[in-house]
Amino acid sequence: MTMARVPTYSVLIPNLMLFQGVWWSCILDVEALAIGLIIIMTLHFLWSHQITGDTGQNTDWLILPVIFTGLLTDWLIYQTGMYVFPDNRFPLWLVFLWCAFAMTVPRSLATLVVRKPAWLVLCAVFGPLAYFAGQHYGRLGITQYAILAMVTQWAFIGLFIHFMMSEKIAATLDVSQNPYEVENK
Repeated sequence: MTMARVPTYSVLIPNLMLFQGVWWSCILDVEALAIGLIIIMTLHFLWSHQITGDTGQNTDWLILPVIFTGLLTDWLIYQTGMYVFPDNRFPLWLVFLWCAFAMTVPRSLATLVVRKPAWLVLCAVFGPLAYFAGQHYGRLGITQYAILAMVTQWAFIGLFIHFMMSEKIAATLDVSQNPYEVENK
């Protein structure tokens, strides 16, 4: 079993920076930029296999259930009236955010996904915080009951991602040693 070192600057950092670019462009209402960044992020997501030597067969297809689950849970919270959007429609920018977030899971968030306690705490805290930032910038309104729904939503999504992906990610990452080493098979 040989290990190849994955340069953090060529896979993890660009993936996370592109997600941040998508997040800010969505929150600041620059959806045209978000579309461009999603395209770049997708190309980087696909290109990163060249760097890691991983074929992506273990984890790449798993981003689709993450996108679907995130959108479904957001839509359900929206339907209860806990999220209020300026034009009273479920927004396209949330679709962009879920696509971008899902692409970070098997790349820049992979070493956290396999560490269940840390992953769940981060999901339950930082997932809802992103919505409050969106409220601050006027992209959505959040009712007083939404905090419990958001924490529950993100705890569920964290568990869903952990149980769906952690074994497959762990098979690719040697997390017992260096989180940036990837096994070549």
